[in-house]
Amino acid sequence: MDNEQKTPEEKKEGQDTFIKRLRTYKYDISEALKQQKQSFTGMVIAEKKRQEKSGVVQPEQTRKIFTPKNIFIGLGILLVVLAIGVSAFMLLRAKAPEQVISPSLDIQSPVFLENHKTISIERFNENEIRGKVEVLKREENMPIDSILGITFTKTIETLEGEQTALLSTSELFSMLGHETPRQLIRTFNDPFLFGFHAFRKTEPFLILTNRFYDGAFLGMLQWEPFMLSDLSPMFLLERTDFSRTQLFEDVVIQNNDVRILKNTNNETKLLYSFVDRNTIVITTNTDAFKEIVTRLKTPQKMLR
Repeated sequence: MDNEQKTPEEKKEGQDTFIKRLRTYKYDISEALKQQKQSFTGMVIAEKKRQEKSGVVQPEQTRKIFTPKNIFIGLGILLVVLAIGVSAFMLLRAKAPEQVISPSLDIQSPVFLENHKTISIERFNENEIRGKVEVLKREENMPIDSILGITFTKTIETLEGEQTALLSTSELFSMLGHETPRQLIRTFNDPFLFGFHAFRKTEPFLILTNRFYDGAFLGMLQWEPFMLSDLSPMFLLERTDFSRTQLFEDVVIQNNDVRILKNTNNETKLLYSFVDRNTIVITTNTDAFKEIVTRLKTPQKMLR
């Protein structure tokens, strides 16, 4: 009978069947979702790998890189780099201020001088230097074992009018050092000291200071084949006295390593030495060198 009521056992059996079907349906759905998710994840990974191989950048990543914040940061860094570059360029190009002097002022010398003279440079060429040095040397009656210091000056225009300034080391070599390495000249400081030492003969000397020992040392070695020729106008030497086939040799004088150049008659024509890492002495005679080195080790004195 259709309206016949079911027994408790039949009801329980029906409920168990329903639950089993429900669990089976839930399991089927879960499995399907898992498979679908795995399939979707696999597709995403595969697409990403394809884009990486082809070099395609995802739009979302591009948007993250070129954000306003990142653009401003990049511009800021660029401006800082440009500012540093411009500052360095201006610093390298900046010239040292002219050293204005007055006849009434004392002149500092690295060595004690018995006498001091000034030569004014107007035409800025080697013939002018040779002529004026030669006249001064001829007119000066130097006592034995004395040193005469010579300062080269120039006239400059200032807001106060014409004034006298020291000739810089670079200006000196622009007139004399036609073969002097440019990198060597850049290592020289201002001022320099030129002069004569009187002993058996009157010998010229030049005292230079440098700011970079390694560069100056290498530059002096490179300058050796042309040193006598470049210095000949100021040292009053003849260029014919020297052949470029003659080489400097190493000697030791008063515990100083010296590079010396001799002619074919074994006569000293030129010598130089780094008496310390920042001081170079160039002269034409060992007696003059010894006296200059001795005075360099004594306290400086002021000249009037």
